[in-house]
Amino acid sequence: MRAAVFAPVLCLLAGCERAEHSATAPLTDTASVTLSARGMFSLQSDWERRLTIRTSTEELTVDLLSDTGWWRGSNLYLTDTGMMVLDEGQGGCLAVSLTPLHETRASGICDLLPLSASGENAPPLTYLGRFDETPGTPSPVLFLPAETTPERTLPDPI
Repeated sequence: MRAAVFAPVLCLLAGCERAEHSATAPLTDTASVTLSARGMFSLQSDWERRLTIRTSTEELTVDLLSDTGWWRGSNLYLTDTGMMVLDEGQGGCLAVSLTPLHETRASGICDLLPLSASGENAPPLTYLGRFDETPGTPSPVLFLPAETTPERTLPDPI
């Protein structure tokens, strides 16, 4: 009887439930980005996260900062020159060129985010939507498109 009671507790503490959750957003007709999150050893919703960008011919995976309670969503943008920008708020900003597929410097673009606060200085970006955490739901990580979710101001980088 004791084993039946302690086994689930031991499994919880050992991190047995480490299912991966992901959400995908279209970037262009031939490119998409997926944010994947796997639960960390924790009783809270802390995540090991990674971003995978796919084109018709290439794939790039980037490990993001682990979320230990600071993540408040990630705004996704696309420049008119084919660069994807992910604003992580406190986690900083990531820029990826889609042709050829590689990480690149955002050349000050991240300093001008969110677009809604940039006014006349807004960079040539299109807000595509936001990856967000939805704890306690069947899909704890979702992509919310711009048509349904306005751009959110995220906390400044740490």
